[in-house]
Amino acid sequence: MILAVVRDAHALDRVTPPSGGRISRGLAASRFDVLLIAAWMLWGVALSEVNLRAAQGSWGLVGALPVLFFVAIAVLMVSAALQLWRATVSSGRLALHVLSLIVMVQGLGPILMGQAREYWEFKAVGETQYMAVHGSLNTAVDIYQRWPGFFALAAWFDAVSGVRSALSYLVWSQLLFDVLFVGSFYFALGILKLNWRQRWFATLLFCPADWVATTGQDSFTPQAIGLCMCFILVGMLLREPQLRSDASDDGGMPSIAYRGIFMVMFGALVVMHPLSNIILLMQLGALFVARRVRPWWLIAVMAGITAAYVAPNVSFLRRSYGLLAGTSLGKVSANIAPAGSGGSVQLGPNHVALPLLTGIIVVGAMIGMAKRLLRGYEVRTIIALGGMPLLIVGAVHYGSETSYRALLFALPWAVAAFASGMFNEPERKGVHGRRRGRGGPWVGWRRQGVVVWAAVDLIILTVLWVVVDYSQSEVYQVSGLDVRAAEVLYNVVPAGLVITLNSNFPLSLGANYPLSMARGTPYYDVSAENDGNLFAEEGLAEAGELRQYACGYRQDGEPVYLVFSHKQALFAIDFGLLSSAEVSELEIVAVMYPGWRLVYENSAAEILSLVGKC
Repeated sequence: MILAVVRDAHALDRVTPPSGGRISRGLAASRFDVLLIAAWMLWGVALSEVNLRAAQGSWGLVGALPVLFFVAIAVLMVSAALQLWRATVSSGRLALHVLSLIVMVQGLGPILMGQAREYWEFKAVGETQYMAVHGSLNTAVDIYQRWPGFFALAAWFDAVSGVRSALSYLVWSQLLFDVLFVGSFYFALGILKLNWRQRWFATLLFCPADWVATTGQDSFTPQAIGLCMCFILVGMLLREPQLRSDASDDGGMPSIAYRGIFMVMFGALVVMHPLSNIILLMQLGALFVARRVRPWWLIAVMAGITAAYVAPNVSFLRRSYGLLAGTSLGKVSANIAPAGSGGSVQLGPNHVALPLLTGIIVVGAMIGMAKRLLRGYEVRTIIALGGMPLLIVGAVHYGSETSYRALLFALPWAVAAFASGMFNEPERKGVHGRRRGRGGPWVGWRRQGVVVWAAVDLIILTVLWVVVDYSQSEVYQVSGLDVRAAEVLYNVVPAGLVITLNSNFPLSLGANYPLSMARGTPYYDVSAENDGNLFAEEGLAEAGELRQYACGYRQDGEPVYLVFSHKQALFAIDFGLLSSAEVSELEIVAVMYPGWRLVYENSAAEILSLVGKC
């Protein structure tokens, strides 16, 4: 990546039209800086006025944020738009605005809640802990043990830095990945014929527009680093003259060294995430067909590396997850459906803001592509990179998250197309040297109007992003008390099998997590019907079934634990699995039932232990 960035610095004038205004990397004082300072001051005051007790119901944390928070965001976006309006574009200032946006929005979780937000992040902690403790893999456990690159990297980092586990920095990992996202995306944008203003506008748009990446996928998970590497690899491929179809060799870094670095990075991607490299191959294949990259054998070698690694794991993927089972043309509807849509989910503001946000980006991308065509600019690259990920809904069945994975890799290029429709200054040359657009300098109402639209777009999209990200946070936010209970399971009580009501609990954060995962998914099916009546008289039959369920997983008299938590109850209620009364009844009768013993409790979670023989 470092070598690629160095090359980018030398090649930038070659790949970016100069008409985007002068570029400055300095930070000399400017009268516009007062807006950035004001935005930070307003944000700080707003944070002091947040009432977390109001973070309940469908609005979640959004309902607890004061109006001043949104005023601060609006001021920040106006400040960014004015930076784009200046005759000299300041890279340093625009980078500060991008970083400010990330911190102001994504910093709410670490600062206000002090806790990582998504329960699947804790699964990654367990994987990392397992590799750090055992120094080996157990491919019979789960898919993560077969794609261990990310966890091995995290375990190495923990060892050299001296931290106890990834829990020490987990809460801040989202901010780190968002910074990596925008940095690698900015690097990848260099392959497109965007001027400086468009390139920075796209970078500002990335965080709110690519809601998939910044709402859960930027957590401590392999797909986060996979997306960054895909951006870098695409940027590297289309920057090397000997690999581009529209350029001749102009010297620079030796091609063999450049290709070697590229292939090493791709090999690392292959062992990190099972889908990222497949989508990248689809994108590069489309670029080859569109005559944007060469040679063909490079893509063939990449496909061979992928096939060689995936082939031994195909039977496991089919048997354990039903994934990659040939084509999935018959499963297109299931692939397109959002994750969790099978149940009667209680809708919140996020379910309205999400399609609205996506729709704005799609419409803006279509307008931007039309403008590129009219001005004579090449569109094959954006179509190949943005369109190919969408085809996985008909090519690969990746469970209930197929649609999310498709959008994760497609939306960034829709953002690039959106930005290419803005700040199109007159007197620019097309790819064939023809002058496009009307003459005259970019001044007056044209320039001011574009800046106003840019500010409005940034404000609207960022507000929608906040609603998507923080609505219903009471349901989906992992609590610190849940994490404390999970740590008891791995550090205090004797190791054993853990059963939860559903998946919304940080179950697998310890090195011995395979005790639970190796035997399937030990979640008690709270939605199962029993002779047409879920709860018998006084709930005793249901409590007995809980014991029977636990005995079915027990081996050789090992300890078996049952966990109740407030977050699991909210999750079950939100997805229509149980009513609040049924959750309470189930918990009460389980505690009172003689087959269970309470071994730990706090104000949000209880841990019961199975006693006696089955």
